[in-house]
Amino acid sequence: MGGEEGLDEIIDTPSTEEKIVLIQLYRATRGAPSANVSIQTILRGINPKIVSTLKLKRGKVRKILNKLVRKRLAREKGGRRANQTYSITTLGARIARKLLQKI
Repeated sequence: MGGEEGLDEIIDTPSTEEKIVLIQLYRATRGAPSANVSIQTILRGINPKIVSTLKLKRGKVRKILNKLVRKRLAREKGGRRANQTYSITTLGARIARKLLQKI
């Protein structure tokens, strides 16, 4: 498959928090780049024990999502700051699938 060689390098670079948010974004959108989800939807899907251990709150998840946007693994969609929605890119979906296979 084309382009699979560089995926392992990209997978290793995100932090644990970024991996968790990317996987949850993938699950929430079901891997579809056209689906938009809010921060609340992403937070709701993460295990409460993980949320409390990593102290994930809306602001922190927003910062992580912005990092993923800069890395082109996610995309910001419509809405203002309070109602901002996000979608996953095809590269982000491929990486999330790879991460889920490793689990």
